[in-house]
Amino acid sequence: MGFSDFEHFSLTQTMTHFCHTRNCSTPCNVSHIQFRIEEYSLFITQAALAIDSAQPQYWEDFVKITFDKESKLWFLQWLDEHGVWQDYYPLFKSPEVKRLLEEVTRDPQGLFW
Repeated sequence: MGFSDFEHFSLTQTMTHFCHTRNCSTPCNVSHIQFRIEEYSLFITQAALAIDSAQPQYWEDFVKITFDKESKLWFLQWLDEHGVWQDYYPLFKSPEVKRLLEEVTRDPQGLFW
């Protein structure tokens, strides 16, 4: 199970815009971000590019935003140095995914970028 077709389409539009905006402001030879949707979670992934190649050396998840159907809230997590998802504070949950994406963009704690 997962999001309805309409919810999936809406999230894809939102995430495509988010990634496009972020990728436009970052040199293409440094990194590139993309997203994927799995069940009720959004993952934002960053590619590390080789200096002499446009091909990514590896892809790494660094943001996870999960929707809880019961509470109708989105929860933001970041991946620590041990590969464990940690709740992001001070803004851990929100009724709107866009608010959490704004927090990821701002990154006041320096955990994402």
